[in-house]
Amino acid sequence: MYLRNWANKNKIWVYHLLVPNENFPLWNLHSLEKTASMQNLYMRIDAGTELDDLEHDFTERFETPAKEPLTKACTDDKLTSDEWKKITDYVAAQMIRTPAFQQWERDFLLEIAPAELDKIVDNLQNSSWKTISNSHKPYEFDGLPIPFSIQKTGNRLDENHVEVEISTILGKSYWLMLMKSDLKENSELRIAMRHLKWSIASAPDGCYWPTSDNPVVISKISENGLHIVPNGINCDDRIIFFPISPTRLLIASKKRLVQWRFTADKTLFKIVQRLIVENAFMYVYHWHNDMDIPNLRERTVNLENYKRIHQEYKDWFNQYKESEAPLL
Repeated sequence: MYLRNWANKNKIWVYHLLVPNENFPLWNLHSLEKTASMQNLYMRIDAGTELDDLEHDFTERFETPAKEPLTKACTDDKLTSDEWKKITDYVAAQMIRTPAFQQWERDFLLEIAPAELDKIVDNLQNSSWKTISNSHKPYEFDGLPIPFSIQKTGNRLDENHVEVEISTILGKSYWLMLMKSDLKENSELRIAMRHLKWSIASAPDGCYWPTSDNPVVISKISENGLHIVPNGINCDDRIIFFPISPTRLLIASKKRLVQWRFTADKTLFKIVQRLIVENAFMYVYHWHNDMDIPNLRERTVNLENYKRIHQEYKDWFNQYKESEAPLL
């Protein structure tokens, strides 16, 4: 739904940021279904059953409600407060549902995982080994089970106490858990998005914004201009950019910096164009093969990394089934 505004007859131009060789074309024309999808990305297992409920949740709660408001935003029609709410909720979903966010989330999980494991330890302090082995239920966060295992180390502390090792896998389950938590009704993320000051910028005549597979750009104001940051949307020095068509762009900040509807000058256009391209994960999308884009971000030629990354995502669900699912 999102990329359709850049498509022509269901085809879209794609600039690949990682390519296998120098002969790979700078721009390729792909069908929307082929470039904007990934097998089993949100698929999870619950009680032995494979579920794609998060994908359906994205469609029902965020994409479908935002479709008409986004169309109105692109055609300069008046938007109600409820329609703005649907748009900001949609932006929140687009921000965290991407593989780019999943990569960032790995580092974040390294920070929060010890505290989550401590909670499990606290719950088990007065349990017997037999009780833990036979009847311990999976640990849950916001209704989703978290994979962890409990094993004896072989070390006895005394006659009545045995040392156990508790471990977890910082993988797909945690990402799905964080997404569900961030997108629940009245979550901190959704409320923060609604409280920002939103504007709609039109591109200057003859100028067209690209987009990417990581389309929500969070930038920070500094003495040297605007720079991309991974998170922190609720800070005074943050500006969010989100292209919704080649000629329309959403801008948000904690304090209102621009009119709620305006036409960007070419300086702002070029700044935002650069940020959109810099923020891309694997692909930049456009309605035409814009040769300015490769000048903004040179692609990487590496056959080994190209094969490895594509294989990782191809195998991701099977690895989840083999390593995480048995612990759920």
